[in-house]
Amino acid sequence: EPDGAHHLDVRSRSQTDMVTDQHTLGICLIMLGCLMSAAGMLFMKQSSVAYEHTLKPWQRWRFGIGLLLLVVNAAAVDVVVYGIVPLSIIAPFAGMTIVFTTLLSAAGVITERQLPSRRGAAGTLLVVAGLACVSSFGPRGDGRAASDPSLSPAALSLVCAALSFGSAWLALRCGSAFESRIWRRGSAATTLCTALASACFGMATNVAMKRVSALASECVADRSLGPAREA
Repeated sequence: EPDGAHHLDVRSRSQTDMVTDQHTLGICLIMLGCLMSAAGMLFMKQSSVAYEHTLKPWQRWRFGIGLLLLVVNAAAVDVVVYGIVPLSIIAPFAGMTIVFTTLLSAAGVITERQLPSRRGAAGTLLVVAGLACVSSFGPRGDGRAASDPSLSPAALSLVCAALSFGSAWLALRCGSAFESRIWRRGSAATTLCTALASACFGMATNVAMKRVSALASECVADRSLGPAREA
């Protein structure tokens, strides 16, 4: 019995170490994906500044590089990340795209050099501090979340509510009659609701990507275990 307990303890430690390694790899890939997204958006911005829309499609190399970076990030990096890292850790790291964009703009690597204001620098530091707390003290899970492709009723209701609010706000903003002193363009209320609607759409996108990654992981696992089951 002591040998069995020791075996279970070793197995538990091994599983914990594997989950930790997966999360470390996932966070590194998240950082890479945010850097690719920031660079891709800056290349597209530089394409607009350079008036590449007046050139032929194959001559718009800045736009092509930006599009390639965004597509590779969404099609490859994100799929792997969503399969091995909990959503509670992934979601806050979206702020790193802003951080990388600020740093690349300040360095003048892709676009013309643009130094951030004091308020912008303070906001960037707050984002970095928040991400450090999330990555250090955030939930780790047990490594089995990616194998469950289903959504709980509560989660599904939350996603539906978020999509409903985002769609309703988008429809209201598209209406020409939706203008008043409170809801005028650039007001605090309009900015807050627009940011909330954007966050709702972002949450729904994260959940959808998580489900796609979970289903992909399940398919890969079934294929790898198929020959062993037949044997």
